[in-house]
Amino acid sequence: MPALWLYGSGGAFLITLGLSSLIGQWPRDKFEWGQILSRFLFGASIALLSVLNLNSSGDILTEDHHYAGSRIWFLAIHSWILPLYAFALLVERVIELVLLHLAHHHLEKSRNYTPIPV
Repeated sequence: MPALWLYGSGGAFLITLGLSSLIGQWPRDKFEWGQILSRFLFGASIALLSVLNLNSSGDILTEDHHYAGSRIWFLAIHSWILPLYAFALLVERVIELVLLHLAHHHLEKSRNYTPIPV
């Protein structure tokens, strides 16, 4: 069942991606720092979803055939494991695209900057 490991490994992937960006080249500006920070924060947030798996060692199926115990099983039986992870990755990608657009806009603005003579 992917409910037991997907969020932990998915979060670790984003954290590793942030570390890779940080180690590969020191960030040049606040936009690159924003990208790395967003990867760390989203990775940690996704990995923390594994906390929903606490108390999963108890009985999962109750007498009336409903899932109980760990809250992550609610996501698993309703097939929300992958859509939630995909949505988190989509939000992360949108944040990175916004930061890229802001960086491009900032660069164009600084290239066209002409000081006003006093």
